[in-house]
Amino acid sequence: MDISEQLNRMRAGHKTAVAGLAQVIATPLLSSRPPRSPSYEAENRALRTLLRDLAADPKRILQSLCDTALELCQAHSAGISILEGEGDDRHFRWQALSGEYAPYLQGMTPHDFGPCGLTVESDAPLLLQEPGRYFTYLHQADPPIVELLLVPFHLDGNPVGTVWVISHDQYRRFDAEDARLLLSLADFAATAWQSVAARMTLEKEIAERKHAEQMLRERAEEIVHLNERLRMAMTETHHRVKNNLQLISALIDMQQTDDREMVPMSELARLGQNVSALGVIHDVLTQEAKSADEHGQVARISVKAVFDKLLPMLRTIMPGRLLCYSAEDTLLPGRLMTALMVITNELVSNAIKHGKGKIELHFRVVEQWATLEVLDDGPGFPEGFDAEQASNTGLDLIENMSRLDLRGRTLYRSRAEGGGHVSIQFPLPPTSAA
Repeated sequence: MDISEQLNRMRAGHKTAVAGLAQVIATPLLSSRPPRSPSYEAENRALRTLLRDLAADPKRILQSLCDTALELCQAHSAGISILEGEGDDRHFRWQALSGEYAPYLQGMTPHDFGPCGLTVESDAPLLLQEPGRYFTYLHQADPPIVELLLVPFHLDGNPVGTVWVISHDQYRRFDAEDARLLLSLADFAATAWQSVAARMTLEKEIAERKHAEQMLRERAEEIVHLNERLRMAMTETHHRVKNNLQLISALIDMQQTDDREMVPMSELARLGQNVSALGVIHDVLTQEAKSADEHGQVARISVKAVFDKLLPMLRTIMPGRLLCYSAEDTLLPGRLMTALMVITNELVSNAIKHGKGKIELHFRVVEQWATLEVLDDGPGFPEGFDAEQASNTGLDLIENMSRLDLRGRTLYRSRAEGGGHVSIQFPLPPTSAA
């Protein structure tokens, strides 16, 4: 049950009160009753003790003051209530208790429906007789309250709490001397609470500063660690970019081997496709570098993730043609992924060039072997086809990268229903399965 609900239940008790508020207020009796003789010596001794306690342990001073009120007023219970909360949740918390009610420490009463609230509003001493007749939630306290004497105490001129004493039987009645003692103790309570509050504020500020310093140290260590990860990831990315640029250079060199002054537009278009494919690979590598592991190592790259980027791009250069693909997800190092994507780009380019209908692309994994297949509806391959003797720049690229980069083999054959079927098989490095 939260504070709001507790306070609402206390307020609801007013509906079953057996007496009105005026019937429980008995403050005029303080001046009409014969006062007992004051004991200034006992009072001064108690105040000196409180001063020593305040210097030695400010956090315990409220309890010491409560014990003093119990003794000097010859009461059965004594307490100090401090105003807390905001708005409808304002309430008085029993910060210190002595005597019969000591077990109720940290209990509370509503600000707008309770003896403490009345005392703070009137900013004057208040005597109540059997207050449980009106404030019915006080019936829950045991033993019952016969008389309750309260006085306010102030901080910066504003009442912020009460000091109170209780009589639990008919033989102890409070008078003006008890009110004077409580007012004297309330003045001390104001000084004590101000000291406690200042110390608590200082301790909170120290704790917050230590926490902030610790956060700064941890943040500094994290920044150093992140910088190291970024440095290693960027090194890996730069290495991949260098490899890709070298591959582009090799593609251009292959165009020059035919000793031609003019390069056909089809070859330039194919080169452009390869550069675009490398751009896709570089984009994926950059994303992977951002998610490098704690050692700064770039994770292996998902084949399916790259296919999902590359193949839609290829569709844009083959209007009216259908490109279907399927891929079992597999993780490959960046070097192998680059080779696989360049080969894929070349095979699809050839299928576009030599066919007119649908192109199919499949990537599957069986145990530790991967297979890339590209099927088209073109003329297929003649019996005894030899890629090396075909003297085709694209086929040379496919053969070289399949053999040297993937450590695999390439098979060319014609489909029974017509068209070409190229498959590339290569071994997967350890821990490549996704």
